Amino acid sequence: PTSFDVLKAKCLADPEEASETLRLAVNLLSENPKHVANALNHLLKKTLDASSDYTLGAGGEYLIEGICTSFWRCVSGFWDESVDYERISKYMQTARKEYARIDHASFGDKFEVINNCWNFKFADCYLKKWVQLCRARLFGSSSPGPWIQDAKLDLVVPMMTVYEAKMIESLLVVVRNLSFMSANSRFIVHSADLLHIFAGCLHSASPLYSLSLPEFSQEDDLQNGPISSPSHSKNFALHTIHTLMNISPHLDVTGRRMFSEFMLMERTFDENSNQDIKALLPQKTVDTSTCLGMGDWYVARRFDPKEEAISKISNEAVYSLCGAHIQASAVIFPLVERLIHDSPNRNTLMATLDLLRDLIGISENLEICSNIPVALLKRLVDLMCVPRLGPDSIDYIDPITNIVTRVNTLKLTGGYDSMVDSDVRDRSLECIEKLSGLSTDMKKRLGEDELFPSIYDHLVPILSTQVGRNDAPQLAGKVLVNLALVPENRQGMMYIQGRLLELASSSSSVGYFAYNNILNQLT
Repeated sequence: PTSFDVLKAKCLADPEEASETLRLAVNLLSENPKHVANALNHLLKKTLDASSDYTLGAGGEYLIEGICTSFWRCVSGFWDESVDYERISKYMQTARKEYARIDHASFGDKFEVINNCWNFKFADCYLKKWVQLCRARLFGSSSPGPWIQDAKLDLVVPMMTVYEAKMIESLLVVVRNLSFMSANSRFIVHSADLLHIFAGCLHSASPLYSLSLPEFSQEDDLQNGPISSPSHSKNFALHTIHTLMNISPHLDVTGRRMFSEFMLMERTFDENSNQDIKALLPQKTVDTSTCLGMGDWYVARRFDPKEEAISKISNEAVYSLCGAHIQASAVIFPLVERLIHDSPNRNTLMATLDLLRDLIGISENLEICSNIPVALLKRLVDLMCVPRLGPDSIDYIDPITNIVTRVNTLKLTGGYDSMVDSDVRDRSLECIEKLSGLSTDMKKRLGEDELFPSIYDHLVPILSTQVGRNDAPQLAGKVLVNLALVPENRQGMMYIQGRLLELASSSSSVGYFAYNNILNQLT
């Protein structure tokens, strides 16, 4: 029996004892799209109410499974008669079986492949084909995109209907709202299928335009035409990025923390299936509440995954249990790089930069961030001086064909503070500041020939800026101080020596760190 049959039997046997979460899970797992829509409407109302602090509690893993099942049915065309659902399903099942036959022991000692995950070569065949299927259905593109030329999608699938697109958007909004409550984070992170969905949505973002969703009414049905207009777009990637920002502290590319939780936390027991490990919470936690979703406290207070006991566990054992979670967590990095290079709009770019900042600040990601590509470093440096207006801006509106009321001559003739896009600049500066503090090697890379002299030309004006974040000058100063600590960057310090002296004479704050931390390195 499937999860739907088991849950339905439980709810029918004792409807009064069945929790709201279980009843919603039954509707999400149903093959009837009306039942799924009713459950989504209820979840949207509950999770949008900030005062309710909606948490899943016991049985939340079934609701997450229902969300993943509904997403799969939309992407695979289960409710669309024009799509060959059986063929898509068999195609993805074959890819999953190919992944199951992989010798994990041979990959277990090669975690350096994950640490160099920016090239996407670490991903298995199933993950590559899954993100391509999502791109074909969500974005309507048969192009596999960069990095995935070795596993092309051998299917021709149409773009999804309006109904399916609205349902997917509702699913992503529900997951995003649930992620705002830390009590729900473990349910989200423990689902490898949900992490795969995030990867598919990030890969489906278009560098040209976002997915368009026309106005939708209750009279619309499953057979509404495909989405084709590029106007009034809503980007699925934006909801996904916000969710990943909320759960980023729980993402684990090493698999050690996930392994300890899987082994030590109480799990759902199903006598008919022992393959899927569920994130069921212990009945008795150290806290007085029993349905907060913080079951990991019980583990964290008694077992540290960084301790010697966990470090002695072989990589083969960790990857055999958590391989899908490790890959789904690592695939976020190359997809984030792609969005930063070819973001569909300014809001998505700023959210992606915030996500990258959070990922850099996690200790488990140290080796991955140390291997960040030079092209991404150069892009971050260029974003520190991207103009707010004009054809080089991120969201450029051609005034010849559009009425642009916010552009006036004063803005076009102003200085640095009136021309720079301070929101994007400050977010990019945050990422560079965190990267510059990782290691000595990263300091050398930030000052190397490919980034010289642009990084210094973009940092110096920020020292005296009056727009954007209040701590932007301090962040720029920290980056320059970190660069000055490496002898290999002496040429760069000499390059800005004159401008630093000029700024130091007019600003005491600039003069303090310029004389004590930068210029003294040149003596």
